[in-house]
Amino acid sequence: MATNETLGKSAMKTLPCNGRSCPTCNKCCDWRFTGDADTWNWMRNYSNWVNDDWQRWRRNRMWKLYKLKDGATCTSTSRGPGNTYDDPVFGGHHTVHNVSFAPGLSIKASHDFIFVGDQISSGNQITSSIGDMCVCENK
Repeated sequence: MATNETLGKSAMKTLPCNGRSCPTCNKCCDWRFTGDADTWNWMRNYSNWVNDDWQRWRRNRMWKLYKLKDGATCTSTSRGPGNTYDDPVFGGHHTVHNVSFAPGLSIKASHDFIFVGDQISSGNQITSSIGDMCVCENK
């Protein structure tokens, strides 16, 4: 008979980053946020960030506010300095952005492709983003 511990391990989602999956959202929960509460609240809303938010993330190297937790198994890394600016948090967790180009017309773009907001003209906008990082309330 399986124990609760073995059931929990078998039910956990296998993640591309090899990290541990959050029991609530099934995203990688191997990273601990070390910044202040206001920044954490902003961070938790990343799915709704627009160009300016992504530029803030990259230009201020906000990923430095994340540290791997003890026992972490996540192997997330960026694909090199020419792509995601050494961002292991979003650069290594398969983040995809919806970018609007005209009313009713949008495309999905990888985090690497758009350099997190800098390569999007002012007439276009990141309208939403989806990534594999856990931002659940109870970290």
